[in-house]
Amino acid sequence: MAGLTDRDAAGYLGRHAKVYVYTTGPMAQPEFAVKKQIRSATGFNPAGERAEVKSPYLGFDVEQTVYGTTSFTLSLAMTVRDLVDIARAVGIDPTVSKKIAVDKFKRVNFVVWHVDPDNPDQINYSECVGGFTARSFSGTKATGALDTVTIEGSPDLIIKGDGKVEIIEFIGNGTKDDFDLPEGVQETDIVAVENPKTVEKDSGWTYQAEHGATPTTPCITFDADNIPANNSIVRIYYKVA
Repeated sequence: MAGLTDRDAAGYLGRHAKVYVYTTGPMAQPEFAVKKQIRSATGFNPAGERAEVKSPYLGFDVEQTVYGTTSFTLSLAMTVRDLVDIARAVGIDPTVSKKIAVDKFKRVNFVVWHVDPDNPDQINYSECVGGFTARSFSGTKATGALDTVTIEGSPDLIIKGDGKVEIIEFIGNGTKDDFDLPEGVQETDIVAVENPKTVEKDSGWTYQAEHGATPTTPCITFDADNIPANNSIVRIYYKVA
């Protein structure tokens, strides 16, 4: 950990916030998605739709309402030397890629777990960023400081929840109506269901505690009018112990 201050080391090790990037697993087995911790994350700031702002206009006693953007943006900052982490953050496989090119950036899912300051084994709060796509990549080289890079981009959906939340992602085929969850996930653990991407579905699906050939496997079942379209994204956000 040479070269890191005490504060930097805590951020690198994820003592305050643990940041993970998920790369999508095989279509038939999304539970095999790879989850890797972004060790060097020093800042992770997802922001949703900005609130409207009222401002005086032309000196008259009226106000114009300026609405914020409806797209979601976020930025992720880390040290330049952690090129493997940067590659993971933009959806590039660092085991096979020799370069980081903007046109190679893929969509990935992020989960940020905020650690209880008094209990490092407890997660107090989660931010789930589904379908993040990097849009820009900038570097900073301050005198006497570690080189850093900031990746800014836009995700499909940001879900924030109490406790420790995970993401599982599927691809619809136009006929499949049920999507398996890991064993032990209860109905009260379901935080959100997204389909198609960017759309949180508050209805049109139900939780099933037992499903298929393995009765202990819970699932989310969509009703006949809400079956996910072919090649559409299905993301399920759920709490874990």
